[in-house]
Amino acid sequence: MSMKRILIGLGGLIVLLLIAAPLVIKAMFPEPKLRALVLPKAEAALGRSVDCGRIGLGLGLRGLTLELEHLELGADSTGYGLRKLDLPRLEARLALLPLLKREVAIKTLTFVEPGAELRLPPPGSATRAAKAAAGEAAATAAVAVAAPDLRLERARVHLVREGKQPLDIAALIESGRFASTLMPGGDLTLAGKLERAALSGKLADGRALAGQADLELDLAVTGGRLDLKRAALALSELVLGTERDTLQMRVASLRAEGKGAAPLSAFKATPPRLKDPGLDFGGTLRAENIALTQRVPAPLTVTIPSAEGPWALGAATQGAFALNGIAIAAGALDMKPPTGGSLTGELPAGRLDLSLLPGPTSTEVPRLALELAGYSLTSQPAAGPPVAIRGEGASLSGTASIPAQRGLPPRAELEIAVKPISVEGEALAKPLRIENTRLAGPLEALALKSLRLTAGGSTIAASGVIKGAPKAPHFDLQAQSAQIDVADFVVPAKEKPAAAGGAAGAASAPPVLIPMPGRLSFRIDRLVTPATPVTAITGRLEAAATGLRVEDVKGALAGGSLAGNYAMTPRADGAFDCKGAFSVTRVQAPAFLAALTPIKRGIEGSLTSQSDFSFTLKPGEKPQGLAMKAGVDLADGALVNLALLKSLAQLAGLPSKDRYGIGQLKHQFELRADRVLARDLRLPFEDGWITATGSAGLDGTLDFTGRWELGASTLARLGAGSTLAVLKNAKGKVELGFLVKGSAKEPAITLDTKSLEAQLSAQAKQQLQEKGSDLLKKGLDALKKK
Repeated sequence: MSMKRILIGLGGLIVLLLIAAPLVIKAMFPEPKLRALVLPKAEAALGRSVDCGRIGLGLGLRGLTLELEHLELGADSTGYGLRKLDLPRLEARLALLPLLKREVAIKTLTFVEPGAELRLPPPGSATRAAKAAAGEAAATAAVAVAAPDLRLERARVHLVREGKQPLDIAALIESGRFASTLMPGGDLTLAGKLERAALSGKLADGRALAGQADLELDLAVTGGRLDLKRAALALSELVLGTERDTLQMRVASLRAEGKGAAPLSAFKATPPRLKDPGLDFGGTLRAENIALTQRVPAPLTVTIPSAEGPWALGAATQGAFALNGIAIAAGALDMKPPTGGSLTGELPAGRLDLSLLPGPTSTEVPRLALELAGYSLTSQPAAGPPVAIRGEGASLSGTASIPAQRGLPPRAELEIAVKPISVEGEALAKPLRIENTRLAGPLEALALKSLRLTAGGSTIAASGVIKGAPKAPHFDLQAQSAQIDVADFVVPAKEKPAAAGGAAGAASAPPVLIPMPGRLSFRIDRLVTPATPVTAITGRLEAAATGLRVEDVKGALAGGSLAGNYAMTPRADGAFDCKGAFSVTRVQAPAFLAALTPIKRGIEGSLTSQSDFSFTLKPGEKPQGLAMKAGVDLADGALVNLALLKSLAQLAGLPSKDRYGIGQLKHQFELRADRVLARDLRLPFEDGWITATGSAGLDGTLDFTGRWELGASTLARLGAGSTLAVLKNAKGKVELGFLVKGSAKEPAITLDTKSLEAQLSAQAKQQLQEKGSDLLKKGLDALKKK
């Protein structure tokens, strides 16, 4: 026999053996034998009872495959852990030679569409039975199981925790591939990755979770010690909360990498002992395109391009998850209040140091430090010019505690320092500067240690407390000022081009802002007005969602006192309904009128008055619908240098005076439709009276009808030859009717000739027309000279 034929025969035999061996092995392991061989080993490895619907060996191009269908695990004795396993199909590609020795060696293990439910115990509810079960499972894992190629296909994992802090998260894993070995005594190696795991569900705080995750692991457990050689978690399109929630967070990508080592005993303890010696983990994290959206009380979106830095956990951090030196890139802010307008701009870059210590009832924050750089914002009201806000930076430090139970507010002990802030814009009379802002104390009662506001020559210092944060913050502050100049805060009127046939436009009002709810008590030593200062002003400001109120205002003015109150109530259209009342007592009339009214001269005396007023204010527009009722009591009154009275005196042929005493005047005035209304206003004049009814516009126009009653002594002084002597009535008095038109600067006075005609005979009428016209001309000339 030739060597060639021998080699061909041996080759054919080898091929025959390769074909026949799997057939022989399959025949050696019928289903009962496979159950007896595989299931006990699986139970020993898992520490749980294991059963399956079908088990068998399959032949294919890739060799011999162990196939299990509808695998089921027995319940965990604690009721927690892997509560349910739904495995429609498991395929294990086996090594041939170990099977001949009735041993199982897995080359490739594939889980097809597995589903698992992991049930977590409530925080702090671990029992001795749970610890004992965990120890028993570790002790019974005494069989070596090697899976050099472990694969997952379309796996489903459901993580559930019931109780006061419920957790419900589902993960649909597209694929996964690992190499794993479990040795007798519990030593373990595991390396591989999970890809495209779609996450959904609800966190313990009730917020919805959605996103996609990828995980890479390379770890070993040897002699009771965990060695994490590498771990990388990548989250993308992460969303916390829904569009209906008050707060929603979106993160385009979040990647955390790290490594470390720890004794397994630290993790088996309840709670885990994260500061045990030898426990040391660390790495880096980076988040990109972070967006926070708050919908109440006003739509607010904050975007941060990136945040990155190192993290650490272990004995060196006292068991806390520490972020040391997280660099936060400059971001953007966009807020749109319901009343219209916007607040937009650049948020500051910063650095964050944070330590988190999770616990069964709360997450403690033993260290919190935040440093912020400069920033700029623009406030655009619904109407009117924008306001620019620029800050130089801020810092925050302290500790905090975040309860695990939903609905409970966090607690914190903080120190906050804000660097100077400047506010500028056409809507402000002078640029504002806010300095020396410092806050400290517990979050629920944060003390404002200092704050200083300056505008022009005005300075305001404030202190107090901000209570009720974070759910319902409100302030209780005190403000003091040595001097406030009205010109530093009131925007001067700017004349606008008048429309054809119309008056010049009025200056627009500055934007009105309702601050955080609360109370501000204030004292102003000196309030500077364009005419007379007001001193020793005290009062209280109260702000709420229902509006703004200024109450119990008191002060000293022009030798007397002032008191009042004021309220602003917001409307659905963004405007404010404003109303108030004020009173003055025994103030010197010239100084008071010059300071607070358009009347700059002409009235003297001691004035006491009570007024009620109302109007509508829209940001960017002048006040509309101003209405007022005022009761006036003028003692020791006098009318000084009034051209109108001088003209009337000259009309009667009397010498004019610069000052006419009127004694005491009591009258009710009303302001409506931009005009001051007076009915039956009665003033003493010489030895008679002037009675007038009509109105004076805020623009200075006049529209009055009046009657002048001349007494007998005045007529006697004029003599029998006076033209007015022929008008005497039976009582020896003369009554003249007159009309006043024109403006306060140029009044036009005419006699009421119709009433005169009823008194005069035809002869007296002719005489009056001849001499009265001359007197009237003289009177008008005198008025013009004034």
